Amino acid sequence: MYIPDVFLGKAERMFDLLRDHPLATLVLHDAADPHIAHVPLVSRRDHKALFGHVARSNPLVSAIRVGARATAVVHGPGAYVSPTAYVTQQGHVPTWNYAVAHVVGTLRVLEDAISVLDELVAVFEDDDGYRPDWTDARIGELTSHITCFEFVIEAIDVKLKLSQNRHADDFDSAIARFERDGRRELVRWMRIAKRK
Repeated sequence: MYIPDVFLGKAERMFDLLRDHPLATLVLHDAADPHIAHVPLVSRRDHKALFGHVARSNPLVSAIRVGARATAVVHGPGAYVSPTAYVTQQGHVPTWNYAVAHVVGTLRVLEDAISVLDELVAVFEDDDGYRPDWTDARIGELTSHITCFEFVIEAIDVKLKLSQNRHADDFDSAIARFERDGRRELVRWMRIAKRK
């Protein structure tokens, strides 16, 4: 991914993006027939791997079984930026603010689907929320139709293109515009990008 220095984010920011936007785009490397899947991913506690699951009938499963390399694209917030968002409108053109991460790694099958699914549910449910009843035959049947996988992280690139390259007055003006528009998450990430 092309990342000018001013937009380069710290690798650990990917985990923040993933927490807020877990539906990643998974792209296989070196596939004769390029395969792209949209998969919710969750970070392992040690931040060395991500994990998720796909339908067993998904063509991605054969690639997981052979330890294919892939890139996960984690999409954060984004929005159109009009030149009118800046104090000095002269010399500006429309652009797009966004936060995104590319994670490169290797896929491998996780055989213990129950522990993976328990962990996924725990991430997305409140403490008093849904918990699978593994004694329910229907849940067991549905679970037999998925493949759980681990995505071992090899490299992370984070791009935070969030107006931080603008003059302070223009940056503050853009923040004020997005706050008025109710784009709180984008504003939060703009402030993060400004701090680096």
